[in-house]
Amino acid sequence: MRATVLAALRPVLAAAALLLGVATAFADAAQDCDQDKDHDLTVKGCTEFIAAGQGGPQALAIAHYQRGGAHLQKLDTERAMADFNEAIRLDPKHANAFFRRAFLFKRKHDYDSAVSDYDAILAIVAERLAAGPSENLSKFAQQTRALRESAKRDGDLEMRWIKYLEGIQAQNDYPNWASPPLDRHLQNRGKQ
Repeated sequence: MRATVLAALRPVLAAAALLLGVATAFADAAQDCDQDKDHDLTVKGCTEFIAAGQGGPQALAIAHYQRGGAHLQKLDTERAMADFNEAIRLDPKHANAFFRRAFLFKRKHDYDSAVSDYDAILAIVAERLAAGPSENLSKFAQQTRALRESAKRDGDLEMRWIKYLEGIQAQNDYPNWASPPLDRHLQNRGKQ
């Protein structure tokens, strides 16, 4: 079940109902943050919710996660990464924020950081599974282990390729390339 800002805020909203104008705006921002059909509205709602500074660390972590997801859908990976980082800072057991951040690390070819995030997810899931069996959590752990191994393999392959290109470049023997191959590879990798 997906954690939502509204679910985390129900007690706060009930108490804030006395301040109707503030509570309504706060509830509207939370509701906009929770929806996932309009990414601009999600960003706006989550930003307003976060700026209000209410709801506690868990609700704020969820808001950052939701906003990060909207940024990711809009292909704004820098803002998405910043929001996932903040969600993890606020809630170090936010497995979904680790999962999406690992995706971004892998996309940036930062395989070691991706593997580290997958390890964090597996530790969180293991702790939750110790509390009781869950088919969904077991499947999530299995998927995470596969993604961790994939990131590790990709990182190993990348390192072997870089060492190969370093050797060619050090020998100054690259007649089939228009520029030094390692430099070109690293430059192209940075554009992804």
